Parts: sequence; C-alpha cells; structure tokens
Amino acid sequence: MKRLSRRIALLALLVFLIPCLAGCEKSSSAVELETKQEIWDAQLERITSYVDEMISSTLMNATYEQFEQYVEGGNRFGTIPFDQDLMRRWGDFTELHGRVMDARCIGTEREEDGYVSYILLTGEDGEMMRLSVYSSENNVPVRTTLERYAEDSGKTMGQRFKEAGGNTVVGLLVVFAVLVLLSLVISAMKFTNAFDGKKKAEEAAKAGEPVSFPKMPEKTETVVLPQEDAAELVAVIAAAIAAYTEEEPSGYIVRSIRKVKKSRR
Repeated sequence: MKRLSRRIALLALLVFLIPCLAGCEKSSSAVELETKQEIWDAQLERITSYVDEMISSTLMNATYEQFEQYVEGGNRFGTIPFDQDLMRRWGDFTELHGRVMDARCIGTEREEDGYVSYILLTGEDGEMMRLSVYSSENNVPVRTTLERYAEDSGKTMGQRFKEAGGNTVVGLLVVFAVLVLLSLVISAMKFTNAFDGKKKAEEAAKAGEPVSFPKMPEKTETVVLPQEDAAELVAVIAAAIAAYTEEEPSGYIVRSIRKVKKSRR
C-alpha cells in the first residue's frame, strides 16, 4: 500500500514538472526569437536612416537636371546601374509632377535577397508617388521602382480589416439611426394628421351653422272692405291686369283680395 502511494505521488510530481520544463524550454526559444527580431529591427532602422540621409535628401535638395549632369559627368552616386536607374525614375516623376518638393523614407522591409526601402515623393502639384529602393544583403542599393502611392498602401492586412470593420460598424449605426428617425417622423405625422382632422371638423362644424333669415308671417290678415269699395278695388285691379297683359279683363275673375305685410330687409 505504501509503495502504491509513493508511485502515485511520483507520478503526480512528474505530471506537474513536465509542463514546467516545457515552459522553460519554450521561454528560452521565445527569448531567442525576440533577440533575433530586435537585431532585424535595428538593421532595418539603420537602412531606413541611410536611405533617408543619402537618397531622400538628394532628391529633395537637388533637381533632376543637376543629378543628370552629375552622373553624365562621370561621377558616381552609387553603382553605375543604380545611378542610371535612379536618374530614369527621377525623370519620370519630374515629367508627371514637377520638382520633388518633399522626400522621406517611410520604412524598410526584409526580402529573400536583401532589403527594400520606400521613399514617399511629393511633387509641385501635391501628388505623391512611392520610390522603392532595393538593396543587397550588404546594404548596397541595386535598383529602384516608381509607382503611384495610395494612403493605405503601407498598411498591413490586419490594419485594413480593422478599418473595414470600423467602417462597417459606423455604417450600421447610421442606418439604424436613420430608421429610428423615420419611425419617429411617421409617428409624429399620425399626431399631426389627427390634429388637422380635428381642426377641419371644427371648421366644418362652424361652416355648417344655419344662416338666419327673416321669417315670413305665418298668417295673413283678411281685410273686409265695404261692398262699394270692394267693387272699385276689383275694377282697378282688373284694369291693371288688362293693361299689363294687353287683353280684355273679361277673362279674369277676382275671387278675393288680402293685405300682406311687407317684411323688412
């Protein structure tokens, strides 16, 4: 029983020691990688400073014509192929954007056969292009390339995905904000329509009130005239009708005569 307990304790100790040993080994390899990375970073910084001091300053402080006279006069800036290549790229940039107003090295990367440094050129028209300077393992400039520069050309894929994700989130927030605003506007329109409908109903009610007109007399008074006066009145009315119609009064019979009160306007 004691032997079994000892074996179990030894096994448990080994289980705890194996990760520790692996961690120590991993830590040493990580330290080695960090050291190499620091050396590479320091080398890239030295190359960037060299390119900035030698090539960028020359591009900014001299003109293409001066550099062309310098090279054609038998002088050497770097190697002969590099001088010819740099002069050609410089001439292409001058034709497109005029004199180089600003030149600065924005970084250096390591490649399989050497290094490549990126110089950002700004012309008289404000346009920018990127001059790539390729160097050997011994940091000797070999060749150059000239290409159009975009603001995100120097960004890594992770940085681009991060910016794209941020832009997507902002776009979604804007869309939701617009939808909420539209829903509020529609809700406000309902209240506005209800208020307008109530106002129109009140105006219609006011417009539908009955207009007061003077009332006609409900009853007419019958005036009884004496027999002689009635006969004279009938004769006068018959004569007026005959004069109006231009016919004989024999065709009309006056049945009754009533006095009607005139309404005041």
